[in-house]
Amino acid sequence: MPEKKPPNHKHPKLTSVSISNFGPISKGNITLKPLTIFMGPNNSGKSYAATLIHAILSAHAASGSVSYRHPAPRRLLARRALGKDVNVGKLASAEDDFTIPPTQAQRLVSDALASLLKTAIESNFGSLMRDLIQSKHKTAKITVTGPVTQTIELGDGVKVSTKFNDILSHKIKFVLGEPSMIRAETKGNTRILSVDKRLKSSPQSDMSRIIIDFLLDSARLQPEVSYYLPAARSGILQGHRALAASFIQHAPYAGLERFEMPPLTKVVSDFLSDLFYLRRRPGSFAELSEGLERDILGGSIGLHRLDRHSVPDIVCQSPNETVPLHRASSTVSEMAPLSLYLKHLIRKNDLLIIEEPEAHLHASNQMVFAEYVVRMIRRGLNLLITTHSSVLMEALNNHLLASGMDSDGMKEAGIGRDDYLLQDEVSPYLFVKDGHGGHAITMVEVDEDGISLQEFIKITDPLYERGLRIDKWREEHGS
Repeated sequence: MPEKKPPNHKHPKLTSVSISNFGPISKGNITLKPLTIFMGPNNSGKSYAATLIHAILSAHAASGSVSYRHPAPRRLLARRALGKDVNVGKLASAEDDFTIPPTQAQRLVSDALASLLKTAIESNFGSLMRDLIQSKHKTAKITVTGPVTQTIELGDGVKVSTKFNDILSHKIKFVLGEPSMIRAETKGNTRILSVDKRLKSSPQSDMSRIIIDFLLDSARLQPEVSYYLPAARSGILQGHRALAASFIQHAPYAGLERFEMPPLTKVVSDFLSDLFYLRRRPGSFAELSEGLERDILGGSIGLHRLDRHSVPDIVCQSPNETVPLHRASSTVSEMAPLSLYLKHLIRKNDLLIIEEPEAHLHASNQMVFAEYVVRMIRRGLNLLITTHSSVLMEALNNHLLASGMDSDGMKEAGIGRDDYLLQDEVSPYLFVKDGHGGHAITMVEVDEDGISLQEFIKITDPLYERGLRIDKWREEHGS
């Protein structure tokens, strides 16, 4: 039997999240793997948990050295977190070289991360932190394990504590050097930044910015990027051009007249801005995107712009016609964002969160989609999906069981040679009522028999038994 190899990437850097009394979730521990699955009834907290994970990664990305959508979050939020810090102010106004010891550097970065995390959670949920505490409790707690370990305690206020896991252990030294020179280097246990000595006479904010940016870079968080496809993506897409047109129509009157719009959560605003600013650059998963379009949509998803500055119109192109998204089928509207993200945005090791990918997909297409889920993982993408579909779960289970088959057996079963899942790649969770008005997150067993689907069986068995009773009555009454 040929050896089944793990995907050509490491497990997610954000390794686990522990939650208590947050929204509808009473308690739960989630360990992220290349494929993380949330199952359970409506209003049980699946979207809450997915949004929380996305918010955490957004905060880490804003603090890291990677480019995450737009540079503004890092430049603005981190500086806002530390710009008024008295120690940063004193350091920024220093006229000589100065050194920041590791303990102080860690405290400064911890303060920045705390502010970023609070902002990310509130903006992604569109709520104040205190409103996210489970209604019958006065406190909530979230623990995040990854490049750093963070504990978020919600109560009368917000308290965030950060433990650095063997990072930011260097002293940070700033040297005022030659004009027009900025150079970073490491000597022994010291990270050194040489900057233009003329900055000492420039506004304090300039030096504060350099200090904060260098501290964040020195933390070496190297976060992964997260993308979120919300459950309402079809409706959002149907109205995206109208929303953009409204902005454009009112833009000439900005500051002259009042312009109001309903607030958007950051999940939705990021989703829209990703599509507004999408560029036709080839992505790491363009080939998979083309296969998905061919096997499920029967046409390709493209972007049509009147000019380089216009909002793109998303269209479905087939050999016979080009159909704008608002006239396309619901299946096309649901799958178009995934196709575009794979084709133009997503890179290896990113995390893609998809709510209810089975929406508007026929059962046969859900089986095809499961194949592409596996292929995304094999090629180095991390996925988190929420689902209500027993068909999708059965299909994923088949690919999990295929890891124990040889090539001939997989071929006979109609499964591609590389379309398998390993047990260690899958992390399924069930969201269930805890008996106290909330929901608990429980890990679902994964073994040689695949993923336990007892929760779906609880539904299908009574349905089958009801059918038998109906058939029996019809036989007895001659129907």
